[in-house]
Formats: sequence, C-alpha cells, structure tokens
Amino acid sequence: MTSDARSASRRGDRSRDTGKRSLYTNLAFGLIVLIAFAILAAAAIASYYGAHLAPVATVNGHDITKDDLSDRVNVDIWRLNELESQLRDAVSTGRITKDQSDQQIAQIDQAKQDTQTLVDNSLQNLVDAELQGELAKKMGITVTSADVDAKLLEEATRPEARDVWVIEFAPDVKAPATTPTADQDARAKNNADLALAQLKSGTPWETVAKESTDTTDPAGGELGLMEKDSTSLDPAFADAVFSTAVNAYTDVIKGDDGTYRIGRATQVIPGSVDANYQQTITNDGLSLDVYRKAVAADVTRQKLEDQIVADSTTKPSDQKHVLEIMLTQQTDSNTGQPIVADQVDARHILYSPTSDPSASAPPSDDPSWEVAHQHALRTYYALLKDPSKFADIAKSDSADTGSAANGGDLGWLSQTDLVKPFADAIFAPGLTPNEILPPVQTQFGWHVIQFIGRREPALTRMSGFTLDLAKPGADFGAIAKANSEASDASKGGDMGWVAANQLDSTQWAAISKLGVGQVSDVVNDNGSLYLFKVTEDQTRLPDADQIATLKSDGFTNWYDGQKASATISVDPAYQQSSSSTGG
Repeated sequence: MTSDARSASRRGDRSRDTGKRSLYTNLAFGLIVLIAFAILAAAAIASYYGAHLAPVATVNGHDITKDDLSDRVNVDIWRLNELESQLRDAVSTGRITKDQSDQQIAQIDQAKQDTQTLVDNSLQNLVDAELQGELAKKMGITVTSADVDAKLLEEATRPEARDVWVIEFAPDVKAPATTPTADQDARAKNNADLALAQLKSGTPWETVAKESTDTTDPAGGELGLMEKDSTSLDPAFADAVFSTAVNAYTDVIKGDDGTYRIGRATQVIPGSVDANYQQTITNDGLSLDVYRKAVAADVTRQKLEDQIVADSTTKPSDQKHVLEIMLTQQTDSNTGQPIVADQVDARHILYSPTSDPSASAPPSDDPSWEVAHQHALRTYYALLKDPSKFADIAKSDSADTGSAANGGDLGWLSQTDLVKPFADAIFAPGLTPNEILPPVQTQFGWHVIQFIGRREPALTRMSGFTLDLAKPGADFGAIAKANSEASDASKGGDMGWVAANQLDSTQWAAISKLGVGQVSDVVNDNGSLYLFKVTEDQTRLPDADQIATLKSDGFTNWYDGQKASATISVDPAYQQSSSSTGG
C-alpha cells in the first residue's frame, strides 16, 4: 500500500510539472505574439509617420510635414489648372488674343512639368505661410472665416473689362536730364488740356490722337480690353477710365510717371461671379478645408503687407539723409567666386600662321610664322600713326573671329585667363590707357594689342576709399562722383532721405546704426559693395518719392529681413537651392 501511494504521489507531481510547463510555454508564446504585434504596430506607425508626419521643414521650431507639403502641392497645381482655364475663357470673350493666351499657357505647362521646382515653390509657400502667421499674431493681426469667404468670392469673380483708349502727353525731357522742368511739365499739361477741349467741341478722337506721344497705337491709342488692376495702366488713369461712362472722356489725369492722359472706354464686358467655384474645387478632388487654409495664408500675407505699408507711409519715423558709394563686385565666370586680382581691358588683332587658329600650329621655323609676324608689324606701325583704325582692322584682319566682330575687344580679363606671353604684355607695369603694344607671339600666332585700362578688384578699391575717407578733410561726395556706379553718382552719391523698409534689410541695418557724419564699413549686398555716410538724422514723414518706393518695395524689404533672422531649416531632400530656406 505504501509503495502504491508513493507511486501515485510521484505521478501527481509529474502531472503538475507538465501543467506548469504548458502554462509557461503558452505564456511565452503569447508574449512572443504580443511582441510581434507590437513590432508590427511600431513599424506601421513608423511607416505612417515617415510617409505623412515626418517634417520636411521647420520654422522657428514648428514642423511642416509631408502631408502639409502634399496638400499645398495639390493646391498649387489646381491653381495653375484654374489659371489655364481662365485664360481659355479670356480668349473666348475677347479679353486677350489667342497668341497671348498660348504664351501664358505654355509657361503654365512648363511649371507643371518641372516637378522639382513646383515642389520647392510649394514648400516655400508653406514656409512663408508659417512665418507670416507668426508675425501676424505678434502684430495682433487676425484672419477670420469671413475674411477667407471674402477672398474666395474675390477669386470666383471675373472683374469688369473695358476696351480702353488713351491720348497722352509726356513732358519733353532733354537728355541727360531724367525729370522735366516746370516749363516742360506745364507745356505737356497745356497740350493735354487743349486736346480735351478739342474732343469736347466735337473733334474726332482719331484726329486728336495724332498729337499723342503714346506709341501703342498711333492710329488712335487703343490699348485693348483691360481690367482695372492691369499693371500696364497707371493707377490714377485706371480709376478714371473705369469710372467714366462708355464713350465719354475722362478729365486730364496726371500719372505717377508725370505723363498727362485722357481716356475713354468704347466697350464694357461686365464682371461675373462663378457660383460653382467652390464646388469645382471639391469636384476636382481637392479638400475645401485644405484650400481654405491656403487662402487664409494669402489673406494673412495681404493684411501684413497692408499694415507694414500703412505704418511706413503714414507715420513719422527715424530717417537719415544718406550719401552712398556703390561698386559691383565682379565674379569669375567659371567659379562664380569674387575676383580678387587686378583685371585689364584690352583688344587685339591676331595674325595666325594657319588659316585656322584652332588647328595645330606649324613648327616654329615654318615660314608662315614670319609671314604672320610681318603682317603684325605693318599693322602695329600703322596703328601707332592712327589708333582710331584699330576696330576696322580687327574686323577685316583678325583670325580671332569672335573678338573681331567687336573690333578686337576682349573685355576685362584676369591674368589667369590668358596665356603667359599675352598676360605678361598687358599686365606689364607702367602701361598708359589706349597704348598700342608691340606684337606679341603666342602659340596662336602674333598679336597686336591695345591696352585700354587696368582696374583693381572692387573690394580693393572700396578698401582704398575707406582709407581716403579716414583722412582729414576727405570729401565723400567727390569720391562718389568720381567712382561710384550708382545712379546717383552725378549728385555725389546723394540718396536723399532714407527710412526703414525703403532699402533692403542689409543696407538699412548698416545705415540705421550710423550717427551724423559717420561712414559705414564696406557692406556686401549680393555682390554689390557699398559705403554709406549719414549727413542728417530726423524724425519725419516720408516724402512722395519715398512713399512710392515704400508702396512698391516696403513689405518685401521688411519681410526679407524678418525671414533672414528666423530659424528655418529644410530637409535637404526637398531643398532645391540653399537660398530657398530664406536664411
């Protein structure tokens, strides 16, 4: 009995051990299954994140995701397609010609086919939208649903078009002047007033139009069907011609360019609203919410621009009266890097020992070399007597047909651009402007050379100006007049009064910190080098010229500065060019 009990007990222990092992095995298997599911889920999440939520750019710590970019690309493609559709409609209604439409449609098709540029532009639209949204928030600017609705209605509206005619009288400005005298302006206005009086007395438009200085259509000044916001119309003239009855004459309108105009409209195509505009968006497979988000970004930008321009043009601000010296920094055509060595301007006449300078030269003892040398010597002595014949002889004699067409002119050259004998000749010290050099032999033949002039690199010249201006009694205006490449050089570099946002942010940053009488360090602004001097400092309202500049460039100058100081990073896979990050 005892023996049987022990046997039963052992069998029970083995049964319990087997059960435990089965339980542990099942638990382990279940855990493995759970881990496998977790791995699969993690992989799915990672895959989804990589395909949809991974950032393609970051603006001040805020991510722009792949889904954001995909949505924006779809919006931009839809807008291109819609623009193409509107162009075709414009042809059918006579607003533009088929040739005009075809040119623009070809550009649209090219934009849609250039996928890399399309994606890059869409990404930059998102970067700007993110940054402008932040800036608007800081300035207390908000965009409501009603604002977006109004913008959508504007997009769906086809503006009124009018067949516009113009008779204009521009003041007769005599070169080199660029602005009219009071007398020239008065004569132009008097001619316009007389023309309007003739029209009102019954003289036919076509007869009066013959006196117009407009060259668009000498037979009558017809500009064609145009919308009020056309960039080819002066704003004041557009306001007048679109508010005057059909076939009636506007008053004499003075434009921003100083020209006096009389206008009329002979045909009106009323504006219209596409009631199905938003439905078309969704019918084309685009989310209306996604499209409204893009429209909201457009509204934000416009409100920002309106605010910046209003503040810049209507409020007094710290302004500085500025003189400038500007030089263009030359770059190597091969490397794109700034040129840091002297350059020489020269022209030459090549006499080759062969009929083709690109062919292999004959041996040095070949008689053809001496023939070329004698030709060069005869030309050299002839030019010593009459250098004015250089261009004509180059065109008729030079074997270098490329430069011969330009009278032998080679342009500005660095020493490293040339073969050594030629370089040694034109970079020799002590040459005088327009000097004719004795013939020089290279592997291409014999050259008769005229040394035109030598110049230092722009940065070297600017550094020299800086040293000169540090001397007592230095005259900034005189140096500017003699050396500056800016349009105001003839006025001693006088830029007039300058306010914030009137110039780009790089130039204003240098000017704004100068006190009266101070001169800036050399400022490099995209390859143009500047020195600035402040002569006065006042808190004042902008004048008319400043207001015009601020209206056209003020927002761009302001925003470029904001963008340059923002922290923006773009995934290299989506970054077409380093400049696309905006700083």
